[in-house]
Amino acid sequence: MPSRREAFGIVALEAWAAGVPLVATSLGGPRHFVTDGVDGILVDPTDVAALARAIDYLLANPEGARRMAQAGLERVRNFTWDSVVDQYETIYDEVLA
Repeated sequence: MPSRREAFGIVALEAWAAGVPLVATSLGGPRHFVTDGVDGILVDPTDVAALARAIDYLLANPEGARRMAQAGLERVRNFTWDSVVDQYETIYDEVLA
């Protein structure tokens, strides 16, 4: 996902839900919810060498790729509609209290 402009990055959530490791842009939305080195790898999309290194790392380290994919599967749960509704309700409750 080496987008140069990415408002949010639904593709990142789709990758996580599919159980695959994520390499995402460090520009825009993903940098706000992807934890670099934990549930994905963030790279500057204008740095082709960095993008290649990230992909090479995942291909050469299946255990690291598996850990990132598993962390993504866990993280994507925060973005289900039920979870988002719960988060909004919490905000509304705090504002109204």
